[in-house]
Amino acid sequence: MAFLKDFRSMFFLDQVAALMEIEKSKNTGALPELIDLFVAPVGDASVDYTVANTLQALLLAAPAEAVKGLASDSPKVRKLSCESLARAGFTPAATALMALAEKETVAESLLEYLSALGKLRHAPALPLFRKHFEHADPVIASVCLETAGALGDVGSFPAFRRLLEAAGAKSPDEECDLLTWKAIEALGALCDDQSLAYLAANIHHANPTVRRIVHETLIDVGAKAIPFLEPAFETGNTDEKIMAANVLGYIGDKKAAEALVKAIDRGEADHPNVRFAVYEALGRISSLKALVCLLDGLAEEDPLVLMSVVTGLEGKLAMGASEKLKAKIAEGGPQAERLLAALAASNAPGLFQAVYGDEAIASRLIDKIIATRDPEIIAAIAERLEAIGGDRAARDAAELRQYAEGEAEGGRRLLAIDDSKAMTFFYRSAGAALGFSVTTAGNGREGLDLVESGEEFDLIVVDMNMPVMDGIEFTRRARALPGYENKPVIMATTESESAQVQLARQAGVTDFISKPFSQEAFSEKIKEHLG
Repeated sequence: MAFLKDFRSMFFLDQVAALMEIEKSKNTGALPELIDLFVAPVGDASVDYTVANTLQALLLAAPAEAVKGLASDSPKVRKLSCESLARAGFTPAATALMALAEKETVAESLLEYLSALGKLRHAPALPLFRKHFEHADPVIASVCLETAGALGDVGSFPAFRRLLEAAGAKSPDEECDLLTWKAIEALGALCDDQSLAYLAANIHHANPTVRRIVHETLIDVGAKAIPFLEPAFETGNTDEKIMAANVLGYIGDKKAAEALVKAIDRGEADHPNVRFAVYEALGRISSLKALVCLLDGLAEEDPLVLMSVVTGLEGKLAMGASEKLKAKIAEGGPQAERLLAALAASNAPGLFQAVYGDEAIASRLIDKIIATRDPEIIAAIAERLEAIGGDRAARDAAELRQYAEGEAEGGRRLLAIDDSKAMTFFYRSAGAALGFSVTTAGNGREGLDLVESGEEFDLIVVDMNMPVMDGIEFTRRARALPGYENKPVIMATTESESAQVQLARQAGVTDFISKPFSQEAFSEKIKEHLG
């Protein structure tokens, strides 16, 4: 029976109607005619597209027919059959796909067969995937690496490890290649002890992009990675401790909070940068232990560390954080002034409202907010006070509005890029005090989007290690943009290794400022470059 008789001579609407009827009925008797039309198109893009979709719909509904399509003389039909079998999850096709892949010499066709097998997650095909780990085509090799990891092939661990070791042997300024990336993700997919221990051991890999992918993979693994990150606080250097804290914070599990609290209790967070990272990580985790440790952190004297504590407590209002903060401020003395300054600069709305409710503290807090000279923070607090209502709040809001107008944005512009909320709050306050209009971004990609969109800045300060895009990659790309070839770029870093600093210089970083640093130190560094 001819389902598509005289199809090529039909009007367009009649062609579409005929194809829609076949797709709706799922009548496989039309397959031979559809295949003929697919192999020899009619020449109308819309009609040919509909033919392909109708053919695939039938193959998905009858995958046994797609298996027959693997033997077609037409590469187009074989490819569509592969895709259909993979989408249908038709595992009985695996044997035929393996046989085709074993004898295939054309890379494009081999990729089609291996991709389909990979999506079918057919464990007996593992020897075939291992065979192509080092294929000349990196896309084929990456499909094989990814599939071996997804199938939990612990026997492939040595191959994954070799790829990561090879990345370590390369110059750190080389980009992370596709195979290294897939090997890291495959180690995460294995999720066994040796793989997680190896990933954790590479938490401070020399290559910044490899390092970021390792972090992201451990975060995706989640709670299972925690026991392998915790030893970094006991045996790792400062950089490794900071990175372990960052990853634990993003994992967000209560056991991660326990590991972070232990690091504080045992004195392993023995550097201000480590404590900053630990407190900020605890702020991301909802747990009683995290709250208690953050409340203890209100005794910290370093301004930046204290800001990370206050920022972390903002998300824990329901757990009683504000009462302890008010009590510490009420004690008076230098620490109360530090706490008020941190609260003002961190723009924490919940904590602000709770503390502002205490009349004995409110006026001092308003003074600290004015002292930030940040028009955005001042205006935001004024708006918050107007929402609170009452005579006192109205007076304070009016006063803040006057200062906000006086500090209206203009003049020189500073772009601050950091994934730490506490640090972006610091830059807003410190930059405003120097007369800058400050724009912030949460990672290198966001910062690059700003400069690529035509935004102009007089100076950029960027963190070295961030998710999505690190500071080195941001700088390398920004330097290629018109107007940013010689723009001052200051990198804020906790790195103690000279190799990382050298790598950043090669990317185009102008100067460095080592965390932790005070507002005065930041001011001096800016003046060195802009006067």
